Amino acid sequence: MTPTGGKKRKVSKKNKKAWRKYVDMGDVDKFLDNTRLEERLGSFAARENSDLFVVSTAEPVLSKKQRRELLKSKEPRCFSILKPHTAVPDPISKRNRVRTREERRNSRLQTKEQRRNAQILKKRAIQTSQELQNNNNVKTK
Repeated sequence: MTPTGGKKRKVSKKNKKAWRKYVDMGDVDKFLDNTRLEERLGSFAARENSDLFVVSTAEPVLSKKQRRELLKSKEPRCFSILKPHTAVPDPISKRNRVRTREERRNSRLQTKEQRRNAQILKKRAIQTSQELQNNNNVKTK
């Protein structure tokens, strides 16, 4: 038993409960654990060096600057939380689609605008054809 600071307390060990409470069995347990380990694996003297010692293959400790560079290259945690964390695809993928500007516009307005554009194109075509006819008439005279 390891000595503690101060006087050792005198306690009655009259019954089992008191023995269990006040007697330190840590060193006995350690000894029994070590002997069981040696029985299972064999004694340390009988083992080879390759069984007892292992070459450390841990990565070298990075400097503060290297750690900062590594952290900068990683994706921020706030963005990784927003990413889907499941391998199952979303069954309703249409709800996540952002509509384009044209899709967001009113359909009635779109049809009106298409008609108007068609009329403008017709007028331009008529004007260009008239201009060509006028140019041909001027050249022939």
